[in-house]
Amino acid sequence: MANKAKPRPRRPARAAALADPGYITVRVGKLPGRISDIALNGGRKVRDALVGAELSDSGYEIKVNAAPATLDTDLKQGQTVLLVRKTKAN
Repeated sequence: MANKAKPRPRRPARAAALADPGYITVRVGKLPGRISDIALNGGRKVRDALVGAELSDSGYEIKVNAAPATLDTDLKQGQTVLLVRKTKAN
């Protein structure tokens, strides 16, 4: 009897993020409301994330990881962009 080699297990395909390091994923949403994961390639500003999520900042304060932000704030992998209703000062 000849020794038969065991078949090698196949490696899973690499994720698109590994193949293209230009992509980042951020979470975007309104409070109260739904938060979505958005993949960005190229533009990595709050403005780009809001466009991708089809959201407007009108009437909202922008927060990135709970810190105040603007439409021009740069984003990094895994950050959370939230639109929070503006409150009136007494």
